[in-house]
Amino acid sequence: MNIPASQPFATAREVANSISQANNEAQRDLARDLFMGQLQDIIVSRDIPAQSISRLVREYNRDGYVSHTVFLVAEPTNSDPLPVTIQEPVPSVYFTQYFNCRTCQSSYLGQPLWRVWDAFVTPGVSPVIPYALPPTRITRILVYPPSGRPLLMTQQESRGWAMLMNHVFKETYGVRMDGGPLVVKRLRARTHVRLSYQDGQLIANVHINAYGSLIEWPASFLDTPPNVGWAQAQTSKQIIAECLKAVDFANETRTDPFGWGRNYLYLHPGESKRFAGQRGMLWPIVAHVSVTTHLTTSGVTD
Repeated sequence: MNIPASQPFATAREVANSISQANNEAQRDLARDLFMGQLQDIIVSRDIPAQSISRLVREYNRDGYVSHTVFLVAEPTNSDPLPVTIQEPVPSVYFTQYFNCRTCQSSYLGQPLWRVWDAFVTPGVSPVIPYALPPTRITRILVYPPSGRPLLMTQQESRGWAMLMNHVFKETYGVRMDGGPLVVKRLRARTHVRLSYQDGQLIANVHINAYGSLIEWPASFLDTPPNVGWAQAQTSKQIIAECLKAVDFANETRTDPFGWGRNYLYLHPGESKRFAGQRGMLWPIVAHVSVTTHLTTSGVTD
């Protein structure tokens, strides 16, 4: 790669056993000094198993300069290099801008490296890494079991995960009806979870307050309180369905991307020894999800 020294940001793709080794290889290929503290995003193959990711992150924390701004991203095997954009006055790498810009995204799926590390070393939570399919935006996440290959959530499951984790702040929902769609935009949510353990099941009682704007509707839809109430109910149903899909994913894959098992045992330390063999993950998870949606009408779009 022949990159001028004046260009402040560059992508480098290397095959190595650790981040520090990859950094050394990149220095050689780019013919410039690269320091661990300069890293913006670390992008790994989706096929790297959980134990290898754990070792990679552990070595980075031990050997490298840990920057809290570094994000860990996974991408498909053999995909094209991720895009780099140069902006003035401050240059910004595509993914770093994505992670730091609340107006650029609908759900916060980014995971700083220190959070991934915390998930690997703390029993009772399955690490989550955003999954990128260039050049589209990130809408899905990879979930890492204690061992083996990572598991890819669907877009609906990922959005349900974001709802349950309080990571949604500008989502768009479409509600189908006769005559055309209803469109809810700028949907944000506040989620409250109460955990208990009964009859061998982890019970999650979840309530979500969602707030958004109903900005598009068919001509046959009259902007009346009963109709807006119907739209709120339909939006709530969609949110509940996606949340339950995420919980079903956790049960089917025996993972806990929510960290609910860890949270329950933190609040009930006397029970930790009973679940030591499960690494703090408690199954099955039974979720009771209720949603109250509040919509305002702000005009009709074409």
